[in-house]
Amino acid sequence: MTTETGQRRWIPGHKRLFTPLGEVRGKQPVPGGWSVSCKCGWSASSPSPTTAEAERVYRQHFDEVANELERLHIPHQRRSITKISGHKREVSPRGPSTRGKPVSEGWVSACACGWTHELPLRTFRAAENAYADHVDTLAEENWPVCKRCTQRKRPSQMSTSSPRMCKPCRTAATRAWAAANPSEWERHRRRSYLKRRYGITLEEADALLADQNGKCAICGAAEGDSRGFRMHIDHDHSTGAVRGVLCNLCNAGLGNFRDKPELLLKAITYLELHTRGEDRHAGTDDQAAFC
Repeated sequence: MTTETGQRRWIPGHKRLFTPLGEVRGKQPVPGGWSVSCKCGWSASSPSPTTAEAERVYRQHFDEVANELERLHIPHQRRSITKISGHKREVSPRGPSTRGKPVSEGWVSACACGWTHELPLRTFRAAENAYADHVDTLAEENWPVCKRCTQRKRPSQMSTSSPRMCKPCRTAATRAWAAANPSEWERHRRRSYLKRRYGITLEEADALLADQNGKCAICGAAEGDSRGFRMHIDHDHSTGAVRGVLCNLCNAGLGNFRDKPELLLKAITYLELHTRGEDRHAGTDDQAAFC
């Protein structure tokens, strides 16, 4: 399923996990196929022969979860709506709500103040956004007051994480706190990035590095280098599974070789061939100098 803009939806707690059940050799089929699972604990009953089929199987699971959330009227992406006295969202279906199917006659968007949208909306999210538009058109005396700048702001201009502050003030407060607490801010940013990008916690990343004795899994370099680079989480780009922790150079090296073992083996052969040639030439030059 997709959003109103046609983009994929993200559901918290769900992330695809594809694991090869055999050796991966370029574009050749994996002998045992691919194991398909989700971060939520779900797993497919049988392996998929290709990554495209694995993606299709996972999308079926994802859509079932999305449909269930739609049935329970739980939106995935909602606009920020600040509570205002005398106003409350009242969204209801005009027909029977069946799992996985749109409501036949659409949704009614209304407010406790007596306002009702003139036409039924096709989806629950559209009805919710219509209510948000209604709240934004209220008279200025009904707008919430930001506790930091003490100015009245439209409901859509209020922060989601701090409902009593407007978005610019919330941003300014965050930047001020980050400047006063740089180490805590960096830790917070890293925690958020690891969870968003790799689906792991900061503690899990630290444990992974500790299992490698605090060194790169390939070259054995200690964390960080002269340019200030920290260790990087290495993951399989086809499955999303985390593989280990690498230094910046090794991580970039694998990426430059497109994670293909056959290219790395060719590079090793190339280096060994030319290294032997250089040693041979060096020996000839030494003998000539000696004579």
